[in-house]
Amino acid sequence: MSWWKTDQWRAYEAACGVEKPRHVELAEATFQTRVVDLRPTELELWQGLRKSYRQTVRDAAAIYSAFTEGYTVEQFRELHFEQAKRETRHRTSWDLMSKWHADGQLLLVTGARGLCGKPLAFAAFEVWDGWAYYGHAASTVPDLAHALIWKAIKALKECGVTRLEMGWQNQDTTDKGKRIEFFRRGFGGIDVPAREGEAKWD
Repeated sequence: MSWWKTDQWRAYEAACGVEKPRHVELAEATFQTRVVDLRPTELELWQGLRKSYRQTVRDAAAIYSAFTEGYTVEQFRELHFEQAKRETRHRTSWDLMSKWHADGQLLLVTGARGLCGKPLAFAAFEVWDGWAYYGHAASTVPDLAHALIWKAIKALKECGVTRLEMGWQNQDTTDKGKRIEFFRRGFGGIDVPAREGEAKWD
């Protein structure tokens, strides 16, 4: 069973008022999704990053630190509210993410300046059955997200995750959507069919 069919995800969809479940949408999909194989060495994964992204990660690391512990989903929600200037979804969805975090089903990576500094960026990844899914992010600092994703790639690999799904490709027709898809491709991997079950490749 994929993450999109779990009770946890379906409860999240209900909290967000989703009318068409993700697994139904994927069953009808004709687009692709970007998947990074985390089994190669860390050096190989690093070389898989877009060249400009490697420099961006280095630049961010010289100023900020990325943490996988010490910060909470509630702090993520507060930063998200600060960035969006409004609540974009029901509080229940954040409570569910907090539970996933406590249960080890969500990796939360935080960017801050100095140890225990004020959080400046977050990236969250759902983890299920050897796979991880890049799901949520917010940042008040340009380009810090690149460093958080690289930190997540290393952390997920260390805990035995073998695949990281970065997100859909060739699906969005807006300029903003195309920029997001381009961003997702910068971390390596290949495009595979997004239809349910077909992304489970070896």
